[in-house]
Amino acid sequence: MATLVLSPSADFVPGTLVSGTFTGNGASVRAIGPTVNAATLGSPNVNYPVTKRKTLTINSAQTAEVSVSYVIIAAITLDLPPDPVAGDWIEATNLSDTVLVYIGRSTELINGIAEDFLMDIKNVTFRFTYISPELGWVVQ
Repeated sequence: MATLVLSPSADFVPGTLVSGTFTGNGASVRAIGPTVNAATLGSPNVNYPVTKRKTLTINSAQTAEVSVSYVIIAAITLDLPPDPVAGDWIEATNLSDTVLVYIGRSTELINGIAEDFLMDIKNVTFRFTYISPELGWVVQ
């Protein structure tokens, strides 16, 4: 695991969570830092542990893994992970030549509905976050 160093600025507000996506050395990473407090604001730098985001390019049907971004390049169904817990997420981007890419619900609801999700827009990333059994996976 690497460390991302951010210099404090006027944008830091005590008691808030700092997060963002940062690019460096050719790799994109996502960091969610600690809650900023008054002591942190006085330090010269804020250190955040970061990990590389796992991204997979796929062209055949499969079951998704939690916390993975998928680039889909064929008309397939990507099933959401089984047995999700609140906060689990996946991302899917349709870069295929078709609008027939499905996200299978794997027995859970998607946006509160018992139907698979049709990704009928190309070149857009959808984020699926599991909320609860009543709502299931919420699409952002």
